Amino acid sequence: MNGKEVVERALSLGEAVHGSEKEKAILKLIEESLDREVKRVPIRTKVWEVKEFHVRVNGREAEASLLPYTRGYAVGVVGKDVVLLDMPSHPFEVKPLYEGLMNREGVKAVLIYDSGKLRR
Repeated sequence: MNGKEVVERALSLGEAVHGSEKEKAILKLIEESLDREVKRVPIRTKVWEVKEFHVRVNGREAEASLLPYTRGYAVGVVGKDVVLLDMPSHPFEVKPLYEGLMNREGVKAVLIYDSGKLRR
C-alpha cells in the first residue's frame, strides 16, 4: 500500500479521539504500511469520561468542562482573589500557567474555561 492509499484509508475511518479504539486502528494501519522494522514503546493514557458536571459562578450555573487539573472548590471574587482565564492554545500549557498564577500573592483559585472548544 502506498502513502496516498494509507492516508485515504485512515481518513475514511473518520475522527479519532486520543486513546480510542479508532486511534489504535489508525496507528496499526500506519505501522503495517511501513516497510521497515517498528519499535513499539508502550504508553499508558488515562481516558477522561465525564458524564455529568455542574459549575456555578456567582450563584449562576455556567457551562464548563472538567480538565485534568480540576479539583476542590473556589470561593472568592473574580479579578481579585480568583483568576478567570480562557483555555490556552495547548493543554500542556495549563499546568505551568496554573502553577505560576497560584504562586501570586492573594490568589486563592484559578479557573480555566474552554469556551466550548473541543480538543482531541
